[in-house]
Amino acid sequence: MKNKWKSNKGLKAAMVIASLLMAAVMAGSAAAVCLCGALGAYEMPKEEALKEHYDQYSRIYSVMALAGLNDEDVAEELSRTNFRYGIIKADDLNTADLSDPASYQAYNFETMPGKDAVANDEVRAVQFLTGPGTRLHWDCRLFGYSYTYETEEQYASTEEVYEEPITGYYYNVADGIFYYETEDAYFRVDTVGLPAGKTEEFVNFVYDAGQKTYYNLNREMCVVEDYYLTFDSFDETECSWETWDSVNLDDRTFNHTDIRFAEDELTKETGMFNGKPIAAQFYRTDGDGMLTIKANPEAGKGQTAEKNKKDSYWVVSRIREPLQETGIRGYYLNGDLFEQITFVLNPAYVWRYWAIALLVLSVILWIVTTVLVLVTAGHKGYYEEVCTETGETEKIWVDAISLSFWQKIPLDVETCMILMPWTLLTVVGVEMAKHFSSMANLVVLVSAMGGIYLLAYLWLADFVIRVKAGKWWRNMLLYKCFAWIWEKVEKAFASLIGVLRLFRENISLLWKGMLIIGGLCLLEFFGILITGYGPEAELVIWFLYRLGTVTLMLIGIVQANRLKEGAKRLAAGDLSEKVKTEKMFWEFKKHGETLNRVGDGISLAVEKRMQSEHFRTELITNVSHDIKTPLTSIINYVDLLQKEELDNEKAKEYLEVVSRQSARLKKLTEDLIEASKASTGSMPVNMEKLELGVFLTQTVGEFEEKLAAAGLRTVLHKPETEVYVNADGRQLWRVVENLVQNICKYGQPDTRVYIDLDDKEKEAVISFKNISRYELNISGNELMERFVRGDASRHTEGSGLGLSIAGSLMELMHGRLEIMVDGDLFKVVLHFPK
Repeated sequence: MKNKWKSNKGLKAAMVIASLLMAAVMAGSAAAVCLCGALGAYEMPKEEALKEHYDQYSRIYSVMALAGLNDEDVAEELSRTNFRYGIIKADDLNTADLSDPASYQAYNFETMPGKDAVANDEVRAVQFLTGPGTRLHWDCRLFGYSYTYETEEQYASTEEVYEEPITGYYYNVADGIFYYETEDAYFRVDTVGLPAGKTEEFVNFVYDAGQKTYYNLNREMCVVEDYYLTFDSFDETECSWETWDSVNLDDRTFNHTDIRFAEDELTKETGMFNGKPIAAQFYRTDGDGMLTIKANPEAGKGQTAEKNKKDSYWVVSRIREPLQETGIRGYYLNGDLFEQITFVLNPAYVWRYWAIALLVLSVILWIVTTVLVLVTAGHKGYYEEVCTETGETEKIWVDAISLSFWQKIPLDVETCMILMPWTLLTVVGVEMAKHFSSMANLVVLVSAMGGIYLLAYLWLADFVIRVKAGKWWRNMLLYKCFAWIWEKVEKAFASLIGVLRLFRENISLLWKGMLIIGGLCLLEFFGILITGYGPEAELVIWFLYRLGTVTLMLIGIVQANRLKEGAKRLAAGDLSEKVKTEKMFWEFKKHGETLNRVGDGISLAVEKRMQSEHFRTELITNVSHDIKTPLTSIINYVDLLQKEELDNEKAKEYLEVVSRQSARLKKLTEDLIEASKASTGSMPVNMEKLELGVFLTQTVGEFEEKLAAAGLRTVLHKPETEVYVNADGRQLWRVVENLVQNICKYGQPDTRVYIDLDDKEKEAVISFKNISRYELNISGNELMERFVRGDASRHTEGSGLGLSIAGSLMELMHGRLEIMVDGDLFKVVLHFPK
């Protein structure tokens, strides 16, 4: 009854719903925690995070404004946002009057900023250097925002190039830029790779001329996840300059000692570094220690042409305070980027720690409910009526594992069936995650993730049910194919061995047969030679040869049949009629005489065995009865003496010993009488149809306390289907009782006792397995003998008749008891024919 709750359908349904609900809550809370982390809610105050996002979105709108400088549609779109800007064309912003509308190429300020607005941090100012090679691109999706600002031109085939040797490699600590040094100038390093990541791989950074710093190409791999950074950002991490062993410059690796350090704070203002100009030409590295440099043929080597000069633009911007509702429709949220981030950031900071708590709680509840779902999966119990020893009917609860249609499909086939849609949903989910640009994509992504989870959930529950049912691998298609191949190989190998063994065992007879056949073939050969290949003579010789062969075969068949009938009578126990060997030839006659001698030997052995058994049984019965009468008197008088009040304590102890030993002698006497009756077949047997599964369940329940007291735990395995045999329930109970008593006496404490029921094609088999407390130095056949015990030192009480009686009772029920000993493993097997 303790497992009845596992079959409760309401509990199962509730646990499944709770598990799926907790999975959804867990996924939602995990997404909320990730969102709060992406917004910076766990790293900085809300005001600082809001300022950082505002700065980032201002850069995006600045790129958008400059790219659409002469585009009315872009200007109209920006006018709808809270982004207010003005574009000034100047090399130095300090020369422009920000309060004068004439200073701007374009603007949408509602109120013009003051002259000192940049110095007073009233506006943001971003410089852009544009030219023929400049590319401006923006993307205004929330949490997917990005922009590209490139001013570097590609090589043209018409331009002249030349090479110069590199005389040094520098890192300017003041502005965080790497440089190549040549004889006349310095060149910025465009691509830098540093071991500053979360893995052992290099993290790459690309120089952005507009921001005059490096762009982080691998934010998810870098320990500092800023978009734009200088390398002093790493000084507070374990990836500081002191720990860098190597540096990668334009895909070439240098040792840390190859890089020289310098600090020139005037680099950005003067365009000079360490007294040399920073060249405006573009280059590429070509082999060790060389630069391939683009040059303008009109300006000459090392000169910068006027046509390569870049136009300098400044985008001055500020954000409305407070924000105004724009009515812009976005992918997921309405409003411009500033409205969207404000809308998301406020609840993120309110619920950031509640999201973590909800995630932890949902994970715990998900684990608990999922484990309960797996524990109850497949259980389907029922009540079964059984008859007790008193003859009354009692209902007991049977906990069984129910297999559905899906569990009948081979596991590997079912896995492939589930794996195909699971893989398809995974591909769809990955693609939707890559193109996270609309609400429809979000719905598809969530649906794909839910489908992936449900398929994995169903497969796991199905696998657990198969494991509970036992031997789950036998239903697999791969296992069946392998078993079939192994069976064929085994049969072929066994057939080959059988042929070789047959040839070896019959070599003495085969050479005689080969001699006869060879002689006949030789006579036929000489006869053909003598006749000179005449057809008529050859036909006569062939006829005579075949006549002789057929005659010998018929004689052999008749004599072999006579031997077969004699062996059949011998096997049936008919020893009166002998095989007639007078007219037999060669090996047939020897075989017949051997069968006759076997019959005589069997008759003599049976007669002696019957006499011995009869004498032994009669002796045991008579002696047991003769002992029983005085033993009864002894027990009665001991009982009377124990009721008397004896003052002598020693006498009481002696009386206790006499009482215990007389009871033991009485038990031995009763066992002797029972063994005698069982071995002679005089014990009555009432054969009836018996279901072994229910019988074993009752047995385990009956002896559970006794086995537990002996430190033993019972493990019962039985098939789901009912197993019926013809047996006497009372006598079978005595057999099992003897076996369990034996296990309690001789079993090793703190071990398990395995009781297995197998339903085979021609018989039902019950096996009992346990570990012996004492060393077993005898075989299973010896343990079946009377008065023989596995405890050779006789530390425990017992007559040694239990297994012998059990074996005799099994024979009375047309069954068989088999004992196997393997080291300390003791195994008893009961065979019931069907």
